[in-house]
Parts: sequence; structure tokens; C-alpha cells
Amino acid sequence: MKLKTIIGGIVCSYLFAFSAIAQKTKVSVNVSTVEATDTLSIKNEKRNINIPLASEGKNSFGAKVELPAKGFYTIEPVGDVYIEPGQALKVKQTGARTYTFEGKQSQENNILQKLKEAREALLPENKTVSGAPSYALLQQSIGQFQKTIAAYKDRVEKLSTTSDNELFKTLVLGDADAYSRLMLLGFSSYHQLDSTLYAASQKFFNDPKSKQDPNFAAKALRMRVLPLMDGFLNEEDAEIARKAYTDGFNQSDEMLLYNSASYAPLLSSLAFVDLPIDERALKESYQKRFKAIPTKFPNTSFANELMVMQSMQYIISARYANAEAEAYQVVMSLSIPQHGKDRITEFYQQLNKN
Repeated sequence: MKLKTIIGGIVCSYLFAFSAIAQKTKVSVNVSTVEATDTLSIKNEKRNINIPLASEGKNSFGAKVELPAKGFYTIEPVGDVYIEPGQALKVKQTGARTYTFEGKQSQENNILQKLKEAREALLPENKTVSGAPSYALLQQSIGQFQKTIAAYKDRVEKLSTTSDNELFKTLVLGDADAYSRLMLLGFSSYHQLDSTLYAASQKFFNDPKSKQDPNFAAKALRMRVLPLMDGFLNEEDAEIARKAYTDGFNQSDEMLLYNSASYAPLLSSLAFVDLPIDERALKESYQKRFKAIPTKFPNTSFANELMVMQSMQYIISARYANAEAEAYQVVMSLSIPQHGKDRITEFYQQLNKN
């Protein structure tokens, strides 16, 4: 019996080790726009994944990586790719923004390329206003924009059916829904935004001299409101938009939290309607939200991500009051995992460069 037990233990250990090895995924990338001296990595911020891909020669990078789950990961400049642990993926650049894929998930990644093209053609995000549709789409009526959303989602659904991978289809459709809701929220917030006046307002906020102006507060308010003066939705249309981006939204979809870039920003915008921001007491308002997050989101993954999202939003809001440095210090003192603080720091530094 002892011998059988020992043999059984050896077999189990061997199988476990084999399984662990099998989960390593070979990722190879050949990109003509990246030099061998540059670095590439495979990332998923929500999962705290940032794995370097070593240079393997001219324009070629690769590594055997351990990934925790099937889903979307990001490789710049390729963008999002779909990977299943244990299944090798090869990526080759064929044009300025086009790639071919080899491996078991090549079909899904080719579909992802078409989905990117569909989004850019039908529902592009604004190049200067994060979380809002393009300036052209912001000029549409709410009825027209709902048709735009419907056309985009219809295209996504048709493309997704060309794959027989059920998880992939679920993620694609979920991400499209989250993105559409985020664009509806942005449409409601920035309807008919004047691009020229908005550019002028950003130039004002990015100029260090502006913050030395004794009338900064008054001018800042004007700069924030002026680009939107002619475009506010009326109450009826605003309610139509609100229902479109809130009705049926799942605030506890962990799969989308990890796999959709649109889900967390949308959740962060919708989860605190009961804790509105008082701009006259900005710090206190956000501190109430930070305190409420663990209760609202007992799931640690959600709580950590919402702390990061709200921290970034606090810094942006504080920027309009010339208080972003204080806001940064406040959020750095919060109980946030280090990789979350690293994301906030990167965001803060990038904001100060603009």
C-alpha cells in the first residue's frame, strides 16, 4: 500500500507539473514599426499582468508567458488580442495598422481586427475627449445616435457569429454593450461640444501661467462651460440617453471587469449617483466615495479598480481648481495595491505632460 501511495503521489506530482508547464503560452510578435532595441509587453491592467516580450531578432519579440485565464490581453502596438493559456499565438504586421495571426485563436483575433475597423467606422471614440463619441457623432440628435449605436451593435453581433468560441462571443458582445453605454453617457455629457472652444479650454488648463492668474477660478469655470453652451440635451432627451446607458447594466460582471476597457469607467460613473460631487467641497466629496467603495463592492477586484477609477476622476476634477497636486497626494495615501498606485501615478504624470 505504501508503494502504491508513493507511486500515486509521483504520478499526481508529474501530472500537476505537466499541467503547469502546459499552461505556459508562447507569444510571438513581428512588427515592422518596432526596432529590436525597443521593448514590447503583454498586458492586462485589471489582472496586474505586464510581461515583457524579449527581442528575438529584427522586429521580432516573444516569450513563454503564464496567463491566469482566457480572455483579452493587450500588446502594443497591436492592440487587444484574444489568448487562451497553453495555446501559442503568432502575430505579424502586414500594414500600418493591420496584422495576421497564427495559432488556435487566429480566427478570433482576425475577427477582433474586423471589430476594431467596425468601431472606428461606425462608432469612433473622440480623439481628444475620453469616453465620448467623435465630434461628428456629438452633433447628432439622440434619435440619430441611438440608430448609430444599433448599427454598430448589429455589426458586432454579425461578426461574432463567425466564431464558434462561446467565451469569445460573450466577451465581444459584452464589451460592445459596455462601449455603447459609455458612448451614450459621453454623448449625454458632451452633446454638440464645440471642438474649437474645447481645444482652447484645454490649452488654458495645460498652460502653467494660467494657474498663476488671480482670476483663475472664474476663468476656469468659463472655460469648462463655454464649449458646451449651445449643446445641452433637453430634459426629455437626457432622460432617454440615461435610460439607454443604465437600464439592464450589470454592476457585478467580473468577466467584463477583466476583459473590457469600457466596463470599469462606465461602472465608476454609474455606481456613485447617490454620492454626488460638490465642487465646493471636492476633497470631502471624493473621500466619502472612497470610504463607501468597500461596502458597495465587497469583491476585492471591483473595490481596487473603483479606487483607481475614482482616484483618476478626482485628479481630473481637482485640475479645474488648480488642486491636482493635493488630489494626487490624497489618493496616494489611500489603501490601494501598489500596481493600482502605479497606474494612478502614470496617469497623473501623463496629465501634467499635456
